[in-house]
Amino acid sequence: MRKALWALAGAAVLAAGVFTVQRGLYGWNALARRGGSFWIEASRDDPRVSAAARAGMAGARAEPGDVVWTERAPGFETAEMTIRLDDAQDRMRLARIDPSRWRFSVHSRPAGDRGVEDWRAALGAALIVNGSYFDQRGAPDTPLVAGGALLGPTHYMATHGAFVADDKGAHLVDLKDRDWRAALAGVRDGFVSYPMLIGANGSGRATPSRWVSARSFVGQDDSGRMIVGTTEDAGLTLDGLSDLLRRAPLGLKLALNLDGGPLACQAVALGAFGRSHCGSGEFQVEGARVSMLRPGFEHKGWGLPIVLAVTAR
Repeated sequence: MRKALWALAGAAVLAAGVFTVQRGLYGWNALARRGGSFWIEASRDDPRVSAAARAGMAGARAEPGDVVWTERAPGFETAEMTIRLDDAQDRMRLARIDPSRWRFSVHSRPAGDRGVEDWRAALGAALIVNGSYFDQRGAPDTPLVAGGALLGPTHYMATHGAFVADDKGAHLVDLKDRDWRAALAGVRDGFVSYPMLIGANGSGRATPSRWVSARSFVGQDDSGRMIVGTTEDAGLTLDGLSDLLRRAPLGLKLALNLDGGPLACQAVALGAFGRSHCGSGEFQVEGARVSMLRPGFEHKGWGLPIVLAVTAR
């Protein structure tokens, strides 16, 4: 019996070591916060699949509603836009920000121990939105600059877009005909992401799919203001989001996708105004087969290893 217990303990220590090497602190925090995450089989009529997600799976074209902006502080406005999907609807939470008045910064914390509200409180931010992609250890999966330090892969092929910010402001860069190294050279903060939802020629570069999810994006309008948007539900594919943004009354000149699914989070706190939300789901659809991303349990929500923050100058 004692030998069996020692063998079991040794196997547990070995498994923990392998897990730590593969997933790092991000993996342990994911287990603590939400019990990890798993793809499970579902059907379109599963009660956990929202009406918006079902409409998106069926290929419904997203129709934008009206947008009415409310100024929360000089150079910082918020709005919400209804998204119609046949008989269902989703909603997009929007912020429009003058980068000459507000500071944009990128933050990487691979441990994944902060949710959207944790980030907002730690940075004293007016806005937090999830950032670009990360690997299974929580480290940047695309080139990223945070506080002048280059993080993520140094050998990377990028043909979509980048967000960049310095002390003068912030803007997007279409990387279709430009090297990402030149785009990030000398900037204080920035990252590469994909796909480009609205490129320099006005078209998007998202490929068609039936992968419906909550979505986040950062865009730039024709006046140079930055627009951040996050959907509440999971009714959009990436090409559907691209199509929607090109027709929405936002005046977008460029738009770049951010990471999606339950990680599509946005929090705003300005004076008496506040809102905070994270994506409701993510679904892969192949014919009649539906796979649903679920946490092991609901507790602290999903940690965000990469965020884009907006703070007062």
